[in-house]
Amino acid sequence: MATGSVLFALLAGILSTLSPCVLPLLPLVLGAAVSEHKAGPGHR
Repeated sequence: MATGSVLFALLAGILSTLSPCVLPLLPLVLGAAVSEHKAGPGHR
C-alpha cells in the first residue's frame, strides 16, 4: 500500500473525528472504550 494513501486515510479519520457533529459524542465513545479495556476502571 502506498504511503500517500495511508496518510490520506489517517487524515480523513482525524478530520471525521473532529467534525462538529461528532464532538458531543466523543466523551461517550471514549468512556465506553476505557470501560471495555482490560486495564480500564471497569475491570479488576
